Amino acid sequence: MTRLRVLLRLIEGDRFALSLLCAVSATSILAFVFGAAAELVIALLILGVATAIAEVSAYPNDEK
Repeated sequence: MTRLRVLLRLIEGDRFALSLLCAVSATSILAFVFGAAAELVIALLILGVATAIAEVSAYPNDEK
């Protein structure tokens, strides 16, 4: 299986979208409400995407 297919299989579920939405929402609140620095916002977005991928790949067959 190619890496692209593995990645597509990971992100096709609802859990990835929910995890990513939480990460982007928290980062947006820090950026727009509290005026966080751009470096912090970018770092948190990268960390949020990486965490969402890790969370989904930890339990790939778990359908809740």
